[in-house]
Amino acid sequence: MFFYLLLVDAKPQCESDYDCSFDQSCSQGNCVPACSLVSCGLNAICQPNNHRGSCECIPDHFGNPSIACNKGMFYRQFCNLLYFLK
Repeated sequence: MFFYLLLVDAKPQCESDYDCSFDQSCSQGNCVPACSLVSCGLNAICQPNNHRGSCECIPDHFGNPSIACNKGMFYRQFCNLLYFLK
């Protein structure tokens, strides 16, 4: 009885982000969804953009999407005030 070992030249799916589609990133030789590499904060969603995931607050929410987004006009006015005080 003979057994044959099939050797496959396993090449990575990608070597850089540009080998993947626009909404994917190259991670360890594989194209993966760009947002799978990003952790967004509370009330935020990830949007793929040029091979990177970018967190954005959901509608009517404001804040730092990497940490948390809060609802309400007061919070928005407070953030605007802090911005202008810099």
